[in-house]
Amino acid sequence: MPKMKQPLSEEEIYQRLSRRCAMCEYAPRDIIQKALQLGATRSTADQITNRLISENFINEQRYARSFTHDKFTFSHWGKNKIIVSLKQKGISTGVINNALTTIDPEQYLETLKNILTQKSRQIKDEDPFVRQRKLASHAITKGFEPEIVFNAIERQ
Repeated sequence: MPKMKQPLSEEEIYQRLSRRCAMCEYAPRDIIQKALQLGATRSTADQITNRLISENFINEQRYARSFTHDKFTFSHWGKNKIIVSLKQKGISTGVINNALTTIDPEQYLETLKNILTQKSRQIKDEDPFVRQRKLASHAITKGFEPEIVFNAIERQ
């Protein structure tokens, strides 16, 4: 008969989560979820998270900046998609707005232009209206603001 695992103590859960937070940035909500998965009660998970925040293992602003940087740089997400994702993680609007200021406006437009150019090569349709609609739909789905997308399409 297999042995039953002993539930983890609060200190053991804290140790596991602190090691995890030392390696990578996490949102407070992510850590609460992980603590609950490890067997902590809701109040214990909140206490552990608050302790990790007070010891600077977790920092909302640092998390939001790194998330914004990574999603923009590597996944080529626009601001709208980044905002929605950060809100789902429970990050406050002020912190989100601050993180978005780290995106260089010129680089933002250049990334949009590159996305539109790549997508344009993939579209086989010759009708200019259909091409523009498909380009706009693709860029807006990536999280770029519609007004910026339409301006960029007109300039192509």
